Amino acid sequence: MAVTAACQRQTPAIAAAPVKCPPPPASMIASADAPLNTTGLPTRSLDVPVSNMSVRISQPDLGQVIPSADAARYEARFVVSSSKTDPLLVGRPDSEALVVAVALDNGRPRRVALGRAAIPLSELIRVDEELTDGEHWLFAAPLPVSGVPEPAKGSPRSAVARRFFVGKGPSDPAEASGAVWLLAPDGTYNGSYAGNVVFDAFAFNGAGIALASEPTIALRGPGVSGEVRLASPFAIGKLANGDFDVKASAPGANPASVRFTVNSELSGRP
Repeated sequence: MAVTAACQRQTPAIAAAPVKCPPPPASMIASADAPLNTTGLPTRSLDVPVSNMSVRISQPDLGQVIPSADAARYEARFVVSSSKTDPLLVGRPDSEALVVAVALDNGRPRRVALGRAAIPLSELIRVDEELTDGEHWLFAAPLPVSGVPEPAKGSPRSAVARRFFVGKGPSDPAEASGAVWLLAPDGTYNGSYAGNVVFDAFAFNGAGIALASEPTIALRGPGVSGEVRLASPFAIGKLANGDFDVKASAPGANPASVRFTVNSELSGRP
């Protein structure tokens, strides 16, 4: 496209000087790792107990393909390591202090006793669902038996993830995406527990290695629509009664979603 300019006299062409704009204020520069809260609700960081517990998924293997006919009865297995000097274990045996929280994909976390340390995949899906062919993610974390919903006790920051397949493997293993695990919230929060709903999220890359960045959590429900990005675990207060939808996301990872309910007029634990 031709551009015609009019002027009073012709002058030699002069190269335009580059325009120098001042840098934006620091408040306008957002980092993917910076704390964030646009919900308008108060948040509270939780004290995480010092612990040397760790969990390892012994089966399935990373990228393992499980035949469709065997998937429902296939057992996921875990190995938990701890020390008798661990602050959470002093004075009582592991079996009385710890469990392993286990989840498949976006399924509800299940608690597995250390003495068992195994669970069929069929027990990690809803009764009305089937274990479909394709990619799946298995998540696990050691937790104190008391665990959530006692916010002050929090949970140890130890979790693992394993990507595997049912029926057939990926067409291109190099394109593996990571995954986000929402360990909490979960279920219904009644009475005083409704005032401090705990959020606990983990993000992993395609090899199941934990990401350093915190997932961004989108919260939608009665009187609230916003995002939070804080170091997990943390609590959100002053939630109204009703159903809330949560979506946790991280760069390069499949998001996770969950719905929970707040009913401050009822008593009892979630």
